Amino acid sequence: DGCRLVTFSLDTSQSIAATASAHLSLSDISLSERGMKAKLLTPQGSFSISTQLLGRFNLSNVLAVAACLYANNFSVENIVDVIPKLTPVPGRMELVPNQLGFQVIVDFAHTPDALKNSLEALAPHVQGNLWCVFGCGGDRDRAKRPEMAKVVEQFADNIVGQVGKQSDRNMNSSNSMLHHSVRGNFHCQITGYFVDQRSTNFLSRNCIWCSHTRIL
Repeated sequence: DGCRLVTFSLDTSQSIAATASAHLSLSDISLSERGMKAKLLTPQGSFSISTQLLGRFNLSNVLAVAACLYANNFSVENIVDVIPKLTPVPGRMELVPNQLGFQVIVDFAHTPDALKNSLEALAPHVQGNLWCVFGCGGDRDRAKRPEMAKVVEQFADNIVGQVGKQSDRNMNSSNSMLHHSVRGNFHCQITGYFVDQRSTNFLSRNCIWCSHTRIL
């Protein structure tokens, strides 16, 4: 009673009729290293939008925001102006500003499936190589390490494994276990380094040369 129903659709695999029945939908979607662009289709017409968010899944979030605003009687023009200002939740597909000549994206992917989803989401944004910097240290969740190694091998071009942190107890032992439990599960020759948190300078020297490299 009194609620305004607004629907949206992103799934382009659905029939044209199903997508057309939604109040809001997208067309002409393009992804780049700077974010995404699309046409926002509304009852008032088609509008060009851009977002700094990364990952096609975030277009669903953009549509959800647009639908909420539209349901609350914001004009389409206002909605279009807001979309470029949307930012990710900290630690979720978050772009880290830097002057190093390459993009750094942080995503808290703690499981093999989450890591796979992150790498797949970033791939369309990459013009060069996709580097994955990941860690699975400590004494917990050891069983995840082989599975995460398989995911990284399949979906990243280059791999850097962070094997520990100075606050870990028995860091050397933990590092050794991680090194063998992860690296032992790669099935092809890789370009990668297993380092600890003290190796920031090492990473900069070895990664900065590739201007189109992406690091997760």
